[in-house]
Parts: sequence; structure tokens; C-alpha cells
Amino acid sequence: MFRIKRHDRDVSRSGRAGDRGDAAAGATARRRSRVPARLAAVVAVGATVLSLTAAPAHASWHAANVGGSGVNVRDCYHPTKPPWPGTSCRLQATLAPGTAVHVVCQYVGELVNGDTIWDYIVYPGGEGYAADYYIDTHTTWYRMPWVDECDY
Repeated sequence: MFRIKRHDRDVSRSGRAGDRGDAAAGATARRRSRVPARLAAVVAVGATVLSLTAAPAHASWHAANVGGSGVNVRDCYHPTKPPWPGTSCRLQATLAPGTAVHVVCQYVGELVNGDTIWDYIVYPGGEGYAADYYIDTHTTWYRMPWVDECDY
């Protein structure tokens, strides 16, 4: 029999107040009424724990600017891929000094003015490899540990 609790008294489908039926049915109804409240409490606690323990996502890129003499950006994937980034890659663009870029990853490539690090950069209008020597990353001659190594 289906029961609804209204104003502190049980009312059966027949509408008779006080018809409580057997004790087991009453106990089951009380347990069922607690389930949504317990479920809501568990969900709330779980959401709180997740919000407190989840670390914010950090981008692995590094904000930088093109150095004082500008930089050539190279496409090292088309039409063929050389063994490492370098000046043999197709010239894609020349960026002016001060252009804001994101260094997405770094890879060891051709030696340029004593620096073998090449940065894979994203700039307004494109992306490609650029010699780290010409990018103001503040870490000339070695990789930035917080930036990924390119999967070249």
C-alpha cells in the first residue's frame, strides 16, 4: 500500500487517517524518506572534498616576447621534417621585436649564437619553431623546467 505523510499523520490511498498498516511497512517508509536526505548529504560532502582537493590546471606554456632584433619562425613539419629544428626548416613568418608569444614547448636543435634550444611558439596569427636565442624567455642556453619538451 502506498503511504504519504501529511501534517504528522499517515494517510493511505484510501484517505483514512491513522491507518498505519503493519509495523514493517511503516519502518520501510521511514527508511525511504531518509534516503534522499542522506544522498544529498553524501553528494554535498563529495563535492566539497573535490573542490578542496582538486588542483587548478596549469598551462605548461610560458609568456615571452620577441627579443630586440626580431625572430624568424620556422615550419619544421612541412613538406619534410628535418632531424631537429633549425634554419633548414621552411621560413613561415618574421616577428617584430616586442611581439608577445607563448612558448608551448622546447627542443634541442641547431646551434644559433651558442644556444641549441628552439622554442615552439604560438603568436598572433600562427605558430612554429623559433631559436630561443631571439626570444626573451630569461633562460638562454637551457630549457625552462616548467615548460614541456616538444615531442618532435
